[in-house]
Amino acid sequence: MKLQTSKFNLPSRKSLWQQVHDVLENMIIHREIAPGEKLIEQNLSDYFGVSRGPIREAILALQKDGWVDVQHNYGAFVKNPGRKEAAQLFEVRRILEAEAAVMAAKRITENQLEQLKAIIDKGIEAQANNDVDGSLALNTQFHRLVCEASGNEILARLMEHVEKQVVWFLSAIVSFRGEGSWVEHESIFEALSCGNDRLAGDLMSKHTQGTYLAYLSTNDDQVAKSADIESEAQDASESR
Repeated sequence: MKLQTSKFNLPSRKSLWQQVHDVLENMIIHREIAPGEKLIEQNLSDYFGVSRGPIREAILALQKDGWVDVQHNYGAFVKNPGRKEAAQLFEVRRILEAEAAVMAAKRITENQLEQLKAIIDKGIEAQANNDVDGSLALNTQFHRLVCEASGNEILARLMEHVEKQVVWFLSAIVSFRGEGSWVEHESIFEALSCGNDRLAGDLMSKHTQGTYLAYLSTNDDQVAKSADIESEAQDASESR
């Protein structure tokens, strides 16, 4: 990412470092800043039009959130996701989302069902128009709403961070699962509509596992490359 010196218009509801953190996090998730790229404080300071203090705080928060590796005397770098991290992430996602679907089947409201149906319709349309970014965004909305419908606020907060990481991984895939994914969403929707908690949980578990397998099969070379980069970086760090 090449940054030009240009004051960035940030929203004013949060402190400066939180605003910078949110923007950088979004850029990392959607790979506007690539894995392995160095975050240079002065460049970011010029870009956002703020002092280096808020930039430094934002980077430390990104490190805590798991987006950035900070190497002593070398600086901060966006993490390179590898096979092990992908396997762990999608495993956690499968467990949490299956339970969310079970709870949602018992607690979902008519309004939430209507919202889910609208998301599915838009997702199918986006897929038909080969709108990969749109399909991915709507996919995130679908899963987020199911978690909200569970009625468990702690689970919903946990899944918010997990879903951000899922989008980060899936953003690297040129083609998303598409039509098959939205067919599965429709089946989950039907189970939720009928209040069939066991079926909803089983379908969500299979759906999220299918997404992980699709990620591996369509992104195998890149995952392997990322794992190699991650391993090389670790070896280099240990040899210093």
